[in-house]
Amino acid sequence: MNNVNQVFIDMAEKAIAYDKSGQLEAAIYSYLEVARTINHLIDEGRLPSSYRDAANKYFDRSSTLKEQSNLPIPCFNLHLTDEFIVANVVSAKPKTDQELNMEKAEFLISEAISNEENNSFREAQELYAQAAEFCLAQV
Repeated sequence: MNNVNQVFIDMAEKAIAYDKSGQLEAAIYSYLEVARTINHLIDEGRLPSSYRDAANKYFDRSSTLKEQSNLPIPCFNLHLTDEFIVANVVSAKPKTDQELNMEKAEFLISEAISNEENNSFREAQELYAQAAEFCLAQV
């Protein structure tokens, strides 16, 4: 379980770092991702259900940031249903897993470029590597 814990701990630390640095859109997305990941691991039986409270806190933080910011983030319709995080994509036609994966890859690359432009080369390199690993895992 330590390896599983490390996955969402790394994600949570990244969300918190985005939050602290004022990168609200990235923080909102990252908090949602960590909440979704925790719930997915619970559903698969890889984490105990006691972790659901942590997932709910990350969801709450993403909701708070979304409400406080005036960012146009129309792609998420957030709500809590039966203690599960639901982030529905709002559109006439639901997005496929492939489209959602493409969005995640584009987000990682966009964040990498932003870090590179701000001379945060180490962070940029990590994000480029994450994007590449993610894309390769989808093949």
